[in-house]
Amino acid sequence: MDLLTARAMLRIRDFVAEGIGPETLACLVREDAVARPARGLYQLPDAQVEAERTLAEAAALVPKGIVWLESGFNTTS
Repeated sequence: MDLLTARAMLRIRDFVAEGIGPETLACLVREDAVARPARGLYQLPDAQVEAERTLAEAAALVPKGIVWLESGFNTTS
C-alpha cells in the first residue's frame, strides 16, 4: 500500500502500471484494505475526507478536464 501512501488517490491503470492486476485490487477492496470512493478510484480506507477530495476525484477521472470554480468569478458586490 506504499502506492496509496505516496499518492492519496489512484486509478486502476496506476495499479496495473505497478504490476497490480484488477483481480488483486478487487480482492483488496473486498478485504477492506483499499477503499473505492468512486468508480475507478481507489484510496486507503482511513484516508482523511477533505474538501478537496471531490476535485481530486474529478482530476483523477478526467486528467485533462477543466474545473470551473464559479464562486471565484462572482461579479456581484
